[in-house]
Amino acid sequence: MRKFVLLSTVAALVALTSFNAKATTNVTANGEAKVSIVDAVAMTHDNSAALDFGTAMSAINHTITIDPSDGSQTSSDTGQIVATGDRDHFTVTVPANMTLNISLPANLSLGTGLSVTSFTSSPASSISATKTGPNDIYVGGTLAVTQGAATGDYTQSYTLTISY
Repeated sequence: MRKFVLLSTVAALVALTSFNAKATTNVTANGEAKVSIVDAVAMTHDNSAALDFGTAMSAINHTITIDPSDGSQTSSDTGQIVATGDRDHFTVTVPANMTLNISLPANLSLGTGLSVTSFTSSPASSISATKTGPNDIYVGGTLAVTQGAATGDYTQSYTLTISY
């Protein structure tokens, strides 16, 4: 009889537990995750511009310097300058106001006896670029002309780098 009572009690507890159990219902809805990606910085080169040292003779060793801030040209011997040149021009666009660092090559060979010994920029090493612009960078430099450099037209590309 004890066994019967014990079994009856266990059966009653199991029955009560299963009747008291609540069913769980789930409801779901879908959401979206979004992002828009833009180029942080874009730079263009003014196709009508170049770091142009002009036309010079090579009768003696001399240097020609283009000032990036105003494009003015000076020479260690102005008698060697036949025609003046001009500074180069780049434009930077940014999606928000930011500071950009400017890097130029240390030097560049244009040919035997012709080398750009220094590049300079305006602004000099960084630009506080604004979303509304204009964000202009001008490039100048110094060209060393060695006496006896061969007659001809010389062109060599260089790279202006912006880091942020």
